[in-house]
Amino acid sequence: MGIERLSKIVLKYAEKKDYITDSEILSFARRCYPGFNTSFKNIVISMLMQEKVIYSYNLNQYKAYGKRKDFVPYKSTIVEKQLFSYTGDKELKISYFDSSIYNSLSSLQSMKNYLFIGVESYAVNYLVDKIEKSGKKAISSNDLSKLRKLFSGIEFDFDYVVKTINEDTPLFKEKGNCFCQPRLETLLVDIVSDKTLNDLYSSEIESIYFNAFKGYAIKINRLFRYAEKKGCKDKIKSLLEYIDFDVERGEFNYD
Repeated sequence: MGIERLSKIVLKYAEKKDYITDSEILSFARRCYPGFNTSFKNIVISMLMQEKVIYSYNLNQYKAYGKRKDFVPYKSTIVEKQLFSYTGDKELKISYFDSSIYNSLSSLQSMKNYLFIGVESYAVNYLVDKIEKSGKKAISSNDLSKLRKLFSGIEFDFDYVVKTINEDTPLFKEKGNCFCQPRLETLLVDIVSDKTLNDLYSSEIESIYFNAFKGYAIKINRLFRYAEKKGCKDKIKSLLEYIDFDVERGEFNYD
């Protein structure tokens, strides 16, 4: 089944509305393909998502790409080579990001960037030990005394901050690559729920949320699902109310 005609109809419709529902997509599919079988609805929606026409925003709601850009995670082959030298053939799920991602969304730009490495909780001390044996310096996110010194500017010469990632953390993962990066929804939840990140960016959280929702296509269902697991869904709802972002419409009230 060709998807081009349906894509054009959906995009034209999305210009006038904030979101499109799955039932509306179904009605457009019937218009394009007489005798369309409703059992193919999920296949059509999946195809539209793969073609970067729509993305899942909320329950039974989709938004069109174009109004806001898609988030591109921080990636570095140099970082991955360094991390691989620490882990070798040990199978670890490793996520990493540079704090410059947060700085880019802040109103006040920090001169300091930190490289955060995420591993499952059982491997945090293992990775810190491996890094230190290689001659580099790493801080566990559980070591609050060292973190306070680092973030206050007393100590600058740490190469990595190692933190915990959970099994259900939303991550970008390429096939055949052991390394992954957090999605924007993950970063937005972690800055509220993770004490390390919260302490570092406490004065900038409102600005970070405002700029993130203003500039990027954020999947609210993924954001709230992860926030609920991290126990901060209500805090994030309050944040969105504070910046005057309408969750149902997916737009700022003053747009």
